Amino acid sequence: MECALLSTCNRAELYACEEENLPDVQKVTAALADFKGLNTEKLVRYLYVHRGREAARHLFRVTAGLDSMVLGETEIKGQVESAYFLARNCGATGKMLNRLFESSLRAAKEVHSVTRIGVGKVSVSSVAVDFARKVFQNFSDKTVMVIGAGQAGEATLTNLLDRGVSRVIIANRSPERAAELARKYGGKAIALELREDYLPRADIVIASTGAQGHIIEPEHIRSAMRTRRNKPMLLLDIAVPRDINPAVNDIQNVYLFDIDDLKEAAEDNRRQREAEVGKCLEIIDRHIDSCLKAIEGMKVAPTIAKLSETVHNIMEAELARTLPKLGNLSEREKNEIRHMADRIVHKILHGPVQTLTEKTRDGEGHWYVEVIRKLFRLSE
Repeated sequence: MECALLSTCNRAELYACEEENLPDVQKVTAALADFKGLNTEKLVRYLYVHRGREAARHLFRVTAGLDSMVLGETEIKGQVESAYFLARNCGATGKMLNRLFESSLRAAKEVHSVTRIGVGKVSVSSVAVDFARKVFQNFSDKTVMVIGAGQAGEATLTNLLDRGVSRVIIANRSPERAAELARKYGGKAIALELREDYLPRADIVIASTGAQGHIIEPEHIRSAMRTRRNKPMLLLDIAVPRDINPAVNDIQNVYLFDIDDLKEAAEDNRRQREAEVGKCLEIIDRHIDSCLKAIEGMKVAPTIAKLSETVHNIMEAELARTLPKLGNLSEREKNEIRHMADRIVHKILHGPVQTLTEKTRDGEGHWYVEVIRKLFRLSE
């Protein structure tokens, strides 16, 4: 049996196939439970099972990012590729799963090349970076000040660091938490009460505290801008309720975006991505059709060979049993009988072989392969 395991932060999927039959789901489940030291009955409650074309379609959707929490994200493609390479290098995959995974990766590449499924950020922290790019072209000489050390503020900070920001100031009520983040990102930790003193150094301010009122007022920003000689300042207020008084937006060269601005932009981008799903599925279905036809062709050839071998073996056995009973036949007569038997076999096989070949081209070959193997008991 061929198999490959895909494990990410929010999914664990086992892909398996056999050349002649569908894998036994109960055996696969039991093996998985045993491997992880889990109770099989409890594991079954959380399983979803796809077979045949639906299994292929699921893999293709996953690889293209259509089944991710963030629609259209591309990280999953690399994770699928790594899982496939690991399984292949371990000898766990064969010609069928190799074809399936390679086709899914090609389909994902085309999906992201010809559609806009991955265009536009759909998380608040990512959109914040897009807003920052409207103010600053280059981040390498910019200083970011994070006020509040929660997850949202940290996520926004990491996105800005990815863009090249090199200097970081962390202000937080808990000095331990501020110091922890400062060490993590190579920044400077300060007490929350000192935020006004450090505001002039900040090109970008990320505010995400749990305060019940404004912690940054217009007078704080005016003072900072005088010290900065009116150099642009970007304020990202991702707190609820707001940390920054909206009136600061009236100050020259100060740009304030709050959580509503960021969420609205993220939602617009999400809707644009959703509008591309139909195009993505058309590409995926085309690749699936091609892939499954190729896989069916792989399964048809061995079935035809096995069917031919089985029928010819019957013919040879019957000739060996019958010819001695016919008395002193000449070699010419024996050959005539052998040729006749051979012609009969070929005529009997012609119909099934032709049907298998035609149905493979139509994408239905796997059903006929299964029927023929069962009718002629080829698996036995």
